[in-house]
Amino acid sequence: MVRGHAVQEKMVKKEQIEQMNPPKFEKIDDMANLTYLNEASVLYNLRSRYGAGLIYVSHTQSTCQVTSRIAS
Repeated sequence: MVRGHAVQEKMVKKEQIEQMNPPKFEKIDDMANLTYLNEASVLYNLRSRYGAGLIYVSHTQSTCQVTSRIAS
């Protein structure tokens, strides 16, 4: 059974559940260091960092991704 932010419960198969990283990786700036590097972990980390106002920048050879909160 999985519980989300909204008060909903959903039955899922054990094979569909991703591994969870230890709490010491909460809001980590270099996601390559995550114990379990999967889509759910990356999105959770980005959402946590965004909510805390922490900028995330990812550089590759041809692109740059920046996720930050814009002050109103």
